[in-house]
Amino acid sequence: MVDHATQAFPVASPVDPQWEVERLLFLGDDRHGVALEVMGIELDGGGLLVIHAMKMRRAYRPLYRQAMQDRSR
Repeated sequence: MVDHATQAFPVASPVDPQWEVERLLFLGDDRHGVALEVMGIELDGGGLLVIHAMKMRRAYRPLYRQAMQDRSR
């Protein structure tokens, strides 16, 4: 669980960039301080379907730093 994600980053589908459903990437720390990447799809009713969650990969470090800076403001 990411306790402190402050913003979602839109991400294009790696399979088909024209895919109509936008994926949302959340970056933040779990309760133990481990940086995570969580990706989901917004549902029609306003909920979020999580489709991916794992320890954050190196590729997302710049966005993670940005998210942490935004959170501290």
